[in-house]
Amino acid sequence: MKYIKIFEYFTQDKYELKLKYSDSDEQEYYFIFNNIKVGYVFIKHYFDDELYLSSLTIEDKYQNKGMGTIFLIKILELMKNNYNEKLIRLAVSYDNKIAINIYKKIGFIEDRPVDKYQFYMIKPNS
Repeated sequence: MKYIKIFEYFTQDKYELKLKYSDSDEQEYYFIFNNIKVGYVFIKHYFDDELYLSSLTIEDKYQNKGMGTIFLIKILELMKNNYNEKLIRLAVSYDNKIAINIYKKIGFIEDRPVDKYQFYMIKPNS
């Protein structure tokens, strides 16, 4: 497996974002904390002018420590700087209140239902 390092962020801890090399229309990014993979996300091209964040995940033992927010902010920066699509879309479960609040704080707004369990949230890619 080949990775491309996207950024490093240093405090007392070391955060990295790495791209799993892919020739497909879907890119997989890993969030690395002190050399341990703690999360990942897939970015897919969705329609002509949208990107879709899929399977945004932080491993259970690293949740509720702010890492998901850092990961999401860095992914959004990467999307703004490297993709021309105008809109970012993701799906979230109605009962995932923590994620919904984080998405709203970062600028996502509620869009439309996916099904009876999930709904879409959107944000301009700017």
